[in-house]
Amino acid sequence: MMMGRIRRLGDRIRRSRSVGRELRLMRLSITSLVILLASRLLFCTSMVSSWLRSVCLAMVPRTVVQRWMGRMLLTNQLLCL
Repeated sequence: MMMGRIRRLGDRIRRSRSVGRELRLMRLSITSLVILLASRLLFCTSMVSSWLRSVCLAMVPRTVVQRWMGRMLLTNQLLCL
């Protein structure tokens, strides 16, 4: 009688440990999935941003871009003073 209770208690403890282990693994996999999706989103955003920048620069005449770059250099030099 007592041995049966002890055995059932041991089985219950083993099951709860395995469930806890599975929950930890599930949480870990969900966390890694969220991190992966966030990094992919950041990568895609940066790619789209650089693509849009290059398209916009291609549409603007070169002299305007050179003037803008000259202003940026001058502004950066003033900021460094």
